[in-house]
Amino acid sequence: RYVLERKLASSDVPQEEQINLLKDLERKETEYMRLKRHKICVDDFELLTIIGRGAFGE
Repeated sequence: RYVLERKLASSDVPQEEQINLLKDLERKETEYMRLKRHKICVDDFELLTIIGRGAFGE
């Protein structure tokens, strides 16, 4: 975010467009952090085929 703010300040981008770009970055950061917090579970995968039963208790 800091890098983007510095580049926008040194460029000839209108103030309104700078605000829109920063809001867009904030929205993407929020979405990224939400995805990082998501725990992986069995339901996140699709069963293709069973390749073995294992030897537990046999």
